[in-house]
Parts: sequence; structure tokens; C-alpha cells
Amino acid sequence: MKMKYIFIIISAVILSAVLFWGTNQNESDSIQNLTKSQIYKANAEYFRQMFHDPETGEIPEGIRQRELLHAELFDQEYDLKHNKSLSDDEKDMIWYEAGPNDVGGRTRALAVHCEDSDLIIAGGVSGGIWKSSDRGASWHLKSDISHSHSVSALAQDTRIGHTNVWYYGTGEFTKNSVTDLTFRENYYGNGIYKSTNEGETWRLLENAKSKYAGGDDRFNFISRLAVSPKTGTIFAAANNYGILRSDDEGESFYVALGGNDNYRYSDVSVASDGTVYAVLSEYGTNHARRVLPGVWKSTDDGNYFENITPNDFPSKHERSVIAVAPSNPEVVYVLTYTGLVNDYNTNDIRLFYINTGTGVSEDRTVNLPLVGGYTSILNAQGGYNLLISVKPDDENFVLVGGTNLYRSFDGFQTKPSDMMESWIAGYHPRYYKYPGQHPDLHICAFVPDEPNKMWSGHDGGLSYCDDITAATNDSTDLKWTNMNNGYNVTQFYNVAMADNPRDFRLICGSQDNGSPYFISNGQDIGESRDISGGDGAFAHIGENYAFSSVYFGRVLRHPYDEDDNPKNGSLVSPAAAKGELFFNPYVVDPLDDEIMYFPSGRQLWRNIEMHAPNNEVRDKWEQMSGFEIPPGYSITAINVSKNNPHNLLYFAASSRWDNPMKPIIFRMENANNELADVIEVSIPDAPRGAH
Repeated sequence: MKMKYIFIIISAVILSAVLFWGTNQNESDSIQNLTKSQIYKANAEYFRQMFHDPETGEIPEGIRQRELLHAELFDQEYDLKHNKSLSDDEKDMIWYEAGPNDVGGRTRALAVHCEDSDLIIAGGVSGGIWKSSDRGASWHLKSDISHSHSVSALAQDTRIGHTNVWYYGTGEFTKNSVTDLTFRENYYGNGIYKSTNEGETWRLLENAKSKYAGGDDRFNFISRLAVSPKTGTIFAAANNYGILRSDDEGESFYVALGGNDNYRYSDVSVASDGTVYAVLSEYGTNHARRVLPGVWKSTDDGNYFENITPNDFPSKHERSVIAVAPSNPEVVYVLTYTGLVNDYNTNDIRLFYINTGTGVSEDRTVNLPLVGGYTSILNAQGGYNLLISVKPDDENFVLVGGTNLYRSFDGFQTKPSDMMESWIAGYHPRYYKYPGQHPDLHICAFVPDEPNKMWSGHDGGLSYCDDITAATNDSTDLKWTNMNNGYNVTQFYNVAMADNPRDFRLICGSQDNGSPYFISNGQDIGESRDISGGDGAFAHIGENYAFSSVYFGRVLRHPYDEDDNPKNGSLVSPAAAKGELFFNPYVVDPLDDEIMYFPSGRQLWRNIEMHAPNNEVRDKWEQMSGFEIPPGYSITAINVSKNNPHNLLYFAASSRWDNPMKPIIFRMENANNELADVIEVSIPDAPRGAH
């Protein structure tokens, strides 16, 4: 029997390992000195450079959807030309999911079945729609591989006799990983999907397709779905438009509140009696509005909306989220990010209570946790993470979320006397991350028949709490359980594996989930351990050390324990380096892992003593010479030959997207030597702006 060793990495998204230009960033050795705004700006610049068209300098609109359509046509053409059975070799090429199975990813869609709390459906913003029938003990991907995996909203038809019907919306509008600096190019969706068999299979609604799926741009970005428990009418919050409505179970939609390019953000919630509440942002590109921004209410199933905006509602407001109390359809809460920045370099957030029965509205902002250290403050990160939720059986039990999750037992009528009684998820003052949880909260889902039990969706995937009301204090945390049991929606930037085909160790750099290290042969998948933190980037598994890295080229060296698993790492990247990329490349010589090469801007660094002690290794770096990178370029890709015994190194330099020049490629022999020979081997006809 012929034996094959095949490592397969299947994830929600595996972004290209080819690197591109990055701007000069904070030159401090400590990434803790970088603000969130610096990190986000560099991230956006990096992905703008990664995905832009060299001819235009822009990211083509709807490029992912156009790729899928092209691939579908290619597959159809191939099948017609090659209508034959698989050969034995083709049958041997079986793909397995490598994992990790205990790491999730950014989750904006989550719901518990209204009649069966064992059934949960969740969706990752680039990982598709997933279903669990055993209360989260296992998860199974239910969206077709050809469907859009940018799941952003989810709702069930809870009417008796209709509970088998579900809908999910697609397209992440708010600060996606591939958003550019101008916020013009986002992660487009395909539209709205429907299932009539409890989420087992889904179809794209014919008249709810996005622009790049053959429909219109009302369905490019759906941020919320709600279904009336009385009529089954579907309401969709559509970015740039407002609120869409369908009274025929998704066969057709029209704009119920809003208009084209009027409202960058919107949100919608439907009460238990069918009352519809919506909020429209102040910000939009078209100012000839027929409907004012603010808070709206409809008592006739969305045919007519009444303006109920409080008099003291901020005149400037960008993203708002709205929640109606399930136990009292007259009580509504609105959490608003205004777009302003306060002294803590975090976001100005307001909280409003509205009682439509009494006509009372109150600004309760003063009782929010808006003052404190970076990890303890309510931070919406520009509206990226923003949630509000009300407990099903208590109109005064309110949850608000940003980077952290906070609770109030009296609807924030008063400020909690004990911060640790209110602060229940996200970051943690002692452990960095709250145990069983993850920063950047997006959605909550209560268990309908047991309202103390609650699920949470965040940048780390899914968490579950058995009693959201349990007492907490400085020494007692709320108990959360990580529920990413095969919920594999992690966004990976890079994957490293050992050269030995019998070595099943893997390190994967991921979005906001660090660098998970685990062992997998594609069938047996071990537990993972994050060895870097932050946004994991490039990694290497060598004979003597493993290496991981995070944004701006901070490289960690990890010694092995007695079982060859990497231990805690120490910083080894060159202290004097400047101008690193957001995801900065580096390469370890595969024939001698005591040698590492590290680019930074127009410079290239070499360290031939990577086995030196921790307190010495950073002093062993030397800046390489023998070549010149012109102004306007940055070294963006690098690699070493595995077979050439002369330390053969290749590296390439690229220009910025807004100043396109032809890429430059160099070949360096004897790269480990001061007398290295360098020649340019650029591609003569390479287009300007290419990488």
C-alpha cells in the first residue's frame, strides 16, 4: 500500500502569505505602546495593499463574489470537458480538516431555537453558517461551499408551525479585516438565505441577492434580521439603506424605512407583540433624506413608522444598536456610538432608555463604565463591536458590550457600585482575557425556556454561561465555557508546519486569536495553545526552536519542552529595526536554524546566532549591505532555498498602492556572509504596482 502524508489546512479564510507594504509604525519594542487606532490603521493599509488592483490602486468592488462566480463557471466547463471517473491517484488526494477544533473566530450571528434549546445556529463573518444539535458539544458547517461565508445576521420564524424556517444575512460592513482606509471596500455578502428544514440546507432568496450575485446593492450588507412573532414579516437592517421589509416570507423586499445612501448604519428589533423598533444613523452620503435619522416605531407591521427619537439624543451619531425588552414591548434601549473620540482614545458612547407606554425617555449614559483603564472601559472600537441585549424575563437586566461585556440589574438607572459585579466578559484585570471568554463582543442569545442561561458571540467564537445573574466580585468571576467544539470559523493569515512529513505540529497565525499551536494529522486533532497573543502572523517550526510573531514584526522564539512542544517565548526581533509591515515577513534558514533574516522597510537584517541566550540574542543582529532599495519601496517578501548549500536568499521590494512602481527582486548568494553576492533578478515586464 502506498503511504501518503498530506497536511491540509481548511479554515474560514486563509489569507495570502505574500506580504505587502506597511507604513512606519511605533518604533518601541513593546507592542503595548501601540494604540488600537494605530493598529487598525496599519491593518487597513496592509489589506488595501494586499487586495488592490495594480492598474487602479483600488480594491475591485465585490471581488470575492466575482471570484466565486468565475470559479463556478470554470468548474462547470471543466466537468463538461473532463467527464470521467477519478483515477487512483486522484482518489488518494483526500482532504481533511486539520483544525484547530477549540478556536473560533469573529461571530456576529447567533440564535438558540425557540422550542429546542439543544439546537443552536451560529455564523462567522467569513466562516459560514454552523449548526449544533447537542447544545454546542459539536458543530457542523451547513452553508454550501459555494455560498457566501460572510454571515452577519440570523433570525428564526418563531410562530407556531413555522419554527423550521430560518434566515441568515451576509456582508460585514463595519471594520472587516479587508476594509481599506477609505471604508469603500468591505466584505460584501451575497444577500439573504433561507432554510425550511431547521438550518440543514439553505438557498439564496432569488429577490434578495446582492449586487455581485446578480441582484441589487440593497443586499450587499445585511447587519440584522428580525422576524415578527405575530405575522412572520421579515425585517432586515441594510447598511446604506435602512430597514427592508418582506411580507411574503422572503419572496420580495422593499425599503420600509430609509433610502439609498442615506444611512450608513441601521438596526431593527421586533417586540413580542409585533411592534417594530428601528434606528437609523445620522451619517450617510446622500443628505436629501425623506426620513430623519434617529429612533422609529411601527405598530402596524412596518407599514408606517413613527419618530420616537428622544429630544436629547445626540445630533451626531454613527452606529446604534437597539433592543426591546421581551417581557415588556413598550421598553426599548438604544446604545449609540457617536463617532467622537474621548480623552482615553476610545469611543463616545451613549445609552438611552425609552418607554413608549409612558412617553418617558432617559439618557443613562452617565452610568456606563466610560472611565477607566484601556481594558476596563466600554470601548466600541469605532462601532466595530457594539451590542445591547435585554434578559427575556426582566426588562431591567441589560447587557451592553464593546471590547468587554457589562451587565446592570436596574437598566443602568444607577452606576454599579462594584465594577467586577458589572464587568463579566471580554478582557480581565488579572488574566488579560476573561476565562472562557474573548474580547470584542458582538451578540448575545438567551436560552428561551431558561433565561438565566446565555450564549455569547465574539471575536473568539462562542461562549456559554449557565447563570448570567450569578454573583461576582474581585475574587469571583462569572463562569463561562468555551464552546468552540469544532466551530471552525477562525481567520488564518499564515500556517507553519515542520518539514518532516511525520511531524504533525502546526502553528497558525490568526485574526485576534494569536498563534494557535496544536498537533494534527487531519484525523486526530489535539488541543491548541496560543503561543503569541494578539493578531498572530508568521511562524516557523525548526529543529531547535519554534518562532511566532505578531503585528509589526515582533518575533518570539520558543524553546521546546521534553515533548518537543513550544514553551513560552521571548522577543528576538531586531530592536533597531524600523518600518516593519503590519504582518512582517522573516525567514529561518531551513539548513541552519541558527540563521534568521528579517526585513524592515528598505533594510534587511541578519542574525547568525539565533541560539544565543535570551539576554544576548537581540544584540546579534546586523544590518546587511551590498544592495540598495530605492525610496518609495519596502521589502515585502523573502525566502531561503532549501536545497542550495550556498545560503541562497531571495527577497523582493514593492511600492505603495498610491505610488505604483515596478517590483524589484534580488538574489543573494552566501547570504550568511558579509561578502554576499547580490544581483537583481527583477521581472522586466512586471506591471507597476504589482507585488
